Amino acid sequence: MLSSLPAPWPAVASAFLTEAQLRGGSLRTPVEYARILSRFFARYPNPTQVTPIGIHTFAYGRSPGRAGPAASTICVRLAAISGFYAFAQRLGAIDRNPAADIRRPRPSAPLPRGLEPDQLQRLLAAVPPTASGRRDRAIILLVLLEGLRRSEVLGLRAADIDLGTGDYQIQVKGGHRRRRRLPPPVLEAIAASLAARGTSIDRLGPNALVFPISGSGFYANLRRYAAAASCGGQAAASGRGIHRGGLLLPRPRQHRDHGGLPAPTRDRARRGLARSGDVARSAGARPPVGHRQRGAQCVTNPLGAARAPPARCT
Repeated sequence: MLSSLPAPWPAVASAFLTEAQLRGGSLRTPVEYARILSRFFARYPNPTQVTPIGIHTFAYGRSPGRAGPAASTICVRLAAISGFYAFAQRLGAIDRNPAADIRRPRPSAPLPRGLEPDQLQRLLAAVPPTASGRRDRAIILLVLLEGLRRSEVLGLRAADIDLGTGDYQIQVKGGHRRRRRLPPPVLEAIAASLAARGTSIDRLGPNALVFPISGSGFYANLRRYAAAASCGGQAAASGRGIHRGGLLLPRPRQHRDHGGLPAPTRDRARRGLARSGDVARSAGARPPVGHRQRGAQCVTNPLGAARAPPARCT
């Protein structure tokens, strides 16, 4: 539909979607924006004649055969349309953004729902000790302890991990890159998953994926593990959470500190991992080594060759 718009709007739409992907770093965003814009311009085929009331009617209107849209759906529709016209205004294709003055509803934040400590232990115990199972265990621990989104974890590449410090870089929502420290059990779990594949982080190419699995494939595995651990009902009830970054729970913005997950949920998860006596043992790994300590101890990083001790080590 976008390609049938009058000139120069097909080129404007293509450039807008390209910029949305490059700025946000997500492939889903331009696909969803293109779908929304195609539906919108099927109703209003001339972009220069669109009025604010037309945009409001489209954004707040219900889809055929469905109930009224949720606040989050309205916000996504307005983000696509307003972003498109703001981009066109920057390029000089239009004088003003007709969606600029339309107010967006405020979505209600969902209450965080997570697994109890004993459920977390059963979930980890249900992951098989195979190469794919060790990979999934490392993903679960990284999501659980760092609060990353599924796309952020599965997009992690070998060049993003610093062997010397255990630090890693991650591209978060919005296209920004953050540098964080891998927790010791995650460091050990990644090393174990790579060893099960007969490789290590320093033998992978810089652009090689640390976790070579699709998002849908991992989610299917996670639901199977949850069912085996007798958490299947809760996993099904809160399955959308894995799309939003938490392990079987949504990611509300409130009640969150610098650890990524909501603080009570993350603490409950760590208690569940620690209840077996040692966090690393519950991750199926040896006692953690390789993670830089706050004292003067110098150790060997499990992800690769031994690293040189820091200057403060003796």
